[in-house]
Amino acid sequence: MFSSAGRRSAGVAGRAEDCFQRKCASSAEFVAGFAAWRQKLAATGQFDHFLRILNDDVDPDAEATRDERFEFGLDCVLDGIAARLAQSTRPPGT
Repeated sequence: MFSSAGRRSAGVAGRAEDCFQRKCASSAEFVAGFAAWRQKLAATGQFDHFLRILNDDVDPDAEATRDERFEFGLDCVLDGIAARLAQSTRPPGT
């Protein structure tokens, strides 16, 4: 998707656009194909969260949130390790 200034979006939709444009002859062909693809996803009822990400044009690699996302992921890993260690140090039968 292009912003009003003509710059390509860096979000998920922008990345999909890069992929589709390699296969499409024109911007209009891309827009039509991308819309059809999104409709197919929506019709399944299984991709609501992903479609919201596309609609919000979330950039999963945004530099502004990189540290926060890393810390969240690290906290999840460390919590999992702590839970596993707690299970292995319990006396049998508890």
